Amino acid sequence: MKIFGYGTFITSGIYQNFENVRAAYLPGYLRVLRPTDPFPYVLKDDSNTPPKGFWGLVFEVTPDQLVDLDYYEGSLYERIQVECMYNDRRKEFITIYYPTKRSIKYYKLTEYIVDFDPWQEKIKTDHPEIVEEFPELVWDHPPNNH
Repeated sequence: MKIFGYGTFITSGIYQNFENVRAAYLPGYLRVLRPTDPFPYVLKDDSNTPPKGFWGLVFEVTPDQLVDLDYYEGSLYERIQVECMYNDRRKEFITIYYPTKRSIKYYKLTEYIVDFDPWQEKIKTDHPEIVEEFPELVWDHPPNNH
């Protein structure tokens, strides 16, 4: 199974424990960060503006590793299938940890939607070594749209 990491799977180095890691773009979704949390959430972009998206890392996991990731993510998230796009514009369905309806409501996540990606700024500032390995993580455009 392939997982799309977009927060602590990247910044805590968890992605380094897995095979075939590569950057991918997730169109139609937003990364949301509450100021009190040390990790982001992702929400579907339901706005009428041009669709947004952001870059993360896709990596392959075994069934045993998936159990560990489920434990790490806890009850705040559920796994859903989404389509990502790689830098060569190839698309693939992958799995992402998406906040449960309860998490979205309880933490009022829609109130933290902003016009920029604060987590991307955190990656750029606090983890230049990751940006050096995966420069796409700080791109603000889809693949091959430079």
